[in-house]
Amino acid sequence: SGIMVFYTAYLTIKNIITIGEMAALRLIINQLSSMVSSLISSVRTVQETRYSLERVLETQLIKDEIVGSIEIREISSIRFIDVCFSYTKLSGNVLNNIDLVIESGKTTAIVGESGSGKTTLLKIMIGEMDIDAGKIKKGEIKIGYFDQNRKTLDDDKNLIETFCPMGGDRIEVRGRNMHVYGYLKQFLFPKEFLDKKIGILSGGEKSRVALALMFTKDYDVMILDEPTNDLDIPTINILEEYLIEFKGAIIFVSHDRYFVDKLAQKLFIFKGNGVIEESYTQYSEYLEIEKTIKDISNFEKEVKIKKEEPKKEKKQTKLSYKEKKEYEDGIGYIRQITADTIHIFGEKLLM
Repeated sequence: SGIMVFYTAYLTIKNIITIGEMAALRLIINQLSSMVSSLISSVRTVQETRYSLERVLETQLIKDEIVGSIEIREISSIRFIDVCFSYTKLSGNVLNNIDLVIESGKTTAIVGESGSGKTTLLKIMIGEMDIDAGKIKKGEIKIGYFDQNRKTLDDDKNLIETFCPMGGDRIEVRGRNMHVYGYLKQFLFPKEFLDKKIGILSGGEKSRVALALMFTKDYDVMILDEPTNDLDIPTINILEEYLIEFKGAIIFVSHDRYFVDKLAQKLFIFKGNGVIEESYTQYSEYLEIEKTIKDISNFEKEVKIKKEEPKKEKKQTKLSYKEKKEYEDGIGYIRQITADTIHIFGEKLLM
């Protein structure tokens, strides 16, 4: 920190940066230093957690070998081992030797730039897409999937038929037998909606139906792709409550930083070029760190450009006859005054 203060002061003295830029840079450095300290602490926690997890997996493997199984039986979990995937041979890897674990009872958010492969990862998890290399190990688990296109819904059925396909008007929700209207009321559906066809509902209403339907199923793992899209704030609050109460593993894709911060215990961050970074930092904090790093990078580029700009040489202008005459007269006058002054002081010294 002291070295950086000295360096910024040096840049200011050399006129490479202004005093205002120096103050801004020092502020950024102080913020980054604080964030780095927090990250170091988080990394230590992650290392301890990972070590504990590896010990659990090793113990489970030994138990499985005793009973003659060659697969790790991880209840309510999904494990990727050196997984690679690309859309075509000519395109770059979306996944490049990826190792990750979806743990039972944990909530993981997948974040990153649009088009980086987040939805592709979800589709690989549910078996809709095949990997190019590596292994994916799953326990004996039931997976629920909410996708942006709401494929689980039939536009020709009404709400009663969707939730009670075998007839009747009652459903089981987490061990409770409920009237379908009593349940759907929690997702803000009025009673007159029960006979409406799915096809005539709005995008947000279809999302509410699909989410409500998912919570009536007995799943070990819930996988959700942008679940807050098209939802209003009251529905998002209901969704958060149901997900918090869910006892299994949850993995979801979202750009909603508040939703991610509230639910996620871990982040899978798509960094590009097939790299996924695992982090236990809050999403909003991660975004602030990325912004700070980007600001510093942009600042360095600006300084470099400024430093590389050629210095403009001052053009020497030729004096006119009048200016030259005034200059020479002025020099002569100064010389005369100087001579007179020396003469006067000389006489005083000799007295």
